[in-house]
Amino acid sequence: MKIAAIDIGSNAIKSKIFSTTPTSIEFIESKRTPMRLGTDVFKDGFLSEEKLKALIDVLEKYKKYFEENQIEMYEIVATSAFRDTSNSEDARRMVENSIEHPIRIISGLEEAKLIRFHPKAQASTDKIYVDIGGGSTEFYIHTKEKDYIQSFQLGAVRNYLGMDHKDEWERMLDWLVETATDNNNRTVANIRSFFNIYKITSMTIEDFDMTCIIYN
Repeated sequence: MKIAAIDIGSNAIKSKIFSTTPTSIEFIESKRTPMRLGTDVFKDGFLSEEKLKALIDVLEKYKKYFEENQIEMYEIVATSAFRDTSNSEDARRMVENSIEHPIRIISGLEEAKLIRFHPKAQASTDKIYVDIGGGSTEFYIHTKEKDYIQSFQLGAVRNYLGMDHKDEWERMLDWLVETATDNNNRTVANIRSFFNIYKITSMTIEDFDMTCIIYN
């Protein structure tokens, strides 16, 4: 059976498609449509009807693709832009009714917790996984004793628009110091460009902290 997930993010609409059996799951392909919902939300405080109609058009195309490719089950989740918009419930209801499919708005902590399902996330206890999105950044740390998760209102679109706040940067740094004091920990992020700038594939916590301070 084929299944899929759609992520309504602050910077793009993304989908991943999988083939499943009772004992396995195999990634098939992904789709991505640029759409900065976060620009409306972080600048104006709400999602405009025009932007919601554009979102509906994209989701309808995804639905049609799913039908043509015998994708029997799929879930749609929305993250930071839908969490923060002042018309969150009305926007969700408008889109749901138009596409005739439910949308689940997930919290930042749930986003962070979902990182644990990455195949490598629990393979070792010396890495911090960072999901840098358009509107928020989530951390997942796996240790022998417990898992640490946290979400911060810092993201590519939000920061680009100058809507990030110093106290949120400080909250992130305080949390990192408190939960990740071991300098042997390594950071693994989801945006290649961040590491391409430094021509590296990983970064120490100390260097990550310093990068955040310099960026701020």
